[in-house]
Amino acid sequence: MNNYQENQLSMAKAVQHVLNDNISVVSTVTAFQTAKTDLDSIITAIDSATQLQVGKITGSAKDKKEAARSAIEAAIKLIGPVKSYAKDIGNNSLYETFNYSPSSFKRLRDTELANTLNTISGNIQANIANLADYGIAAADLTSFNALIAAYHDLITAPRNAISKKSAATFNVGQAIDNIRPVLIRLDGFMAARKDSNRNFYTAYQTARVLVINKGKPKTKAVTNTATTVKK
Repeated sequence: MNNYQENQLSMAKAVQHVLNDNISVVSTVTAFQTAKTDLDSIITAIDSATQLQVGKITGSAKDKKEAARSAIEAAIKLIGPVKSYAKDIGNNSLYETFNYSPSSFKRLRDTELANTLNTISGNIQANIANLADYGIAAADLTSFNALIAAYHDLITAPRNAISKKSAATFNVGQAIDNIRPVLIRLDGFMAARKDSNRNFYTAYQTARVLVINKGKPKTKAVTNTATTVKK
C-alpha cells in the first residue's frame, strides 16, 4: 500500500477499535450495527489483499526451475538405456528419437521442454515391454511422468503470481475508496450520541483524526472532525 492508503486504513482501524469497545451501544440500532459490520468487512478485505500484495513471488520461478531440473535428470537417466537398446537391435531411427544431450534440454523454452519430455515419455512407453533387461520398468516411467506433470503445472506459476499480486493491488485501492462512505454513515450515528454517550463520542472523534504519515520519522496530525471535515 502507498502512504495515503496506509493512513486511511490506520484511521479505519482506530474507528473499528472504538466501535468494538462500545459494541453494546452500537448494537442498539440495527443500521448502526450494519454500518459497523460493513467497516469490518472492508478492513478484512484490505488485510487479505495486502497479504497477497506484499508476498514474494520469486519462489514460483525457483520452483519451476527446480521442477525442470528434476524432470530433465529423470529423462537423461532413461534415454541412456533406451539408446543402448536401440543400438542393440540396430534401429538407428529409434536411437535418434532419444538422442538428446543434457545441454540440448537446457536450450529449450518452457513449452518446448514440456512437449519434448512428453514425447520422450510416449516413445519409452511404446517400447517399455522390451526395456526390462535394460533396467527400465513401468514404475520408472510412472515416476518420470509425475515429474513432467509437476513441471508443466509450474510453467505458468510465475506469471500467475504476478497477476494475483496486481489484482491484490487493485483490490486494496478499491477497498480503500469504500472506507469513506461507510465512515460518513457512522458519523451520522455518532452525531446523535454527543450528549448521551459522551465518552464514546469523544473516543470516536479522536479515532477519526487522520494522521498523515509520509514514511518519515515525523508525522503530522490533521484535525479532522467527523461532521465538518472531508477526508
